[in-house]
Amino acid sequence: MEDRLHLTIEDSIPPVIRATGELDYENCEGLDSVIRSTFKKCDSSLHLALDELDFVDSSGLRILVKAALDGQKMGCSLSIVSMTPYLDKMLSISGFKHLFMITDPPTTVQAPVSTAVETPEPYSFKLEATKSACREARDNVYAFAEKMGFDILALDDIKLAIGEAISNAVRHGASDCDYIEVQCRDDSGRLIVTIKYPSKTFDPESIPIPNSETAAEGGMGIYFMKIVMDRVHYDFSDGSATLTLEKQLPR
Repeated sequence: MEDRLHLTIEDSIPPVIRATGELDYENCEGLDSVIRSTFKKCDSSLHLALDELDFVDSSGLRILVKAALDGQKMGCSLSIVSMTPYLDKMLSISGFKHLFMITDPPTTVQAPVSTAVETPEPYSFKLEATKSACREARDNVYAFAEKMGFDILALDDIKLAIGEAISNAVRHGASDCDYIEVQCRDDSGRLIVTIKYPSKTFDPESIPIPNSETAAEGGMGIYFMKIVMDRVHYDFSDGSATLTLEKQLPR
């Protein structure tokens, strides 16, 4: 299986951990391990270079927040010396940005005007309920939405929402022997994605808004989905959950 996260440690004072690729539910524990081992060797601060991360989901963000909180307890500050505009957006909307020293804020990216390329035919696929399903679903839906003409910032939102939905399905619902069914369609310029998987009934509205006390336990997935998508709706029947995510193509 391809490893989409690459970590290097620069032997400097303070040490710098550089992350490249995708940081998500499938591989975030690797960064957690590297940060914890590096914390033990540094005196007062640790730097993170995150400007080459193509994608970060709430599991990756949870590791960063946990590291910042652990560093405070150890008297070691955690500084982000570089990061992508989208990670900056995630830290801002989640309310965790204040936990980090930001030494080089990213430049705001202006999204290009969207231009519809085509009206894609409805697309369905089925995935085994494993961690790798997260990136496969992200990539598939991203490609579908790209054909519709969504700009890069909206595509990043869609990619995040799909990743959160699938990781929640794998983590809390379906087991390794189950499948997750995904359907995408273009409803007159409105992306509609439905995701069906085995699940007990739960109340999505009961999931608390993340804060520094609960971030280490997770719970940010539904929160991010609601922020970046126009509509997030759950239906439950016959031991399954059907999640519908919608986003309108700007006119």
